[in-house]
Amino acid sequence: MNVFKILSTLPLLENYNNDINEWIEELTESFELWDIKEQERRFILCKECVNKEISLKEIKIALEEYLEMTSSVKYWNLINLKINSNESISNFNYKYLRKYNDIDSNIKKLITVNNYVNSIRSRIYPCLRILEEEIEDIKEAIKYAEKNNNIMCFRCYELGHKAINCRHSFKELAELERTGILENK
Repeated sequence: MNVFKILSTLPLLENYNNDINEWIEELTESFELWDIKEQERRFILCKECVNKEISLKEIKIALEEYLEMTSSVKYWNLINLKINSNESISNFNYKYLRKYNDIDSNIKKLITVNNYVNSIRSRIYPCLRILEEEIEDIKEAIKYAEKNNNIMCFRCYELGHKAINCRHSFKELAELERTGILENK
């Protein structure tokens, strides 16, 4: 496959008076003609056809427009984001912050710490600690969750072990709750 021959036959966007639909149609035909199926090669050739430097930010904006990623869609994507059972809090927080920072500042005002807590609610201990401390800033809650991401027992609510390894029997816990030593969560 001669790259120079392919490049010479590809349609340049500037020759289509910015009629993107017609240009894409011609470009698709060229890809089929030259049997170019790999997405990475197609992307590189598209950049050549545009004939100007395109930043990743410009590509991102164009893709968001094409995919109709409005501010409200980004908001709902963030609200519905949940931590996976095998995902670390720090990896999840990186994803969460990336999506959060991508949202318009006016929409950010709608996102609360409770939304974040709901996203990590399968991690009981960090959620409880954030709510107990009454943290109101999302970024502070995220830092606090990472700091307080310890294993917690779902039976006695102590740190450092899981319920399967809990040293307390259900009878002992019931007695501790009855006497008020342990609060019923």
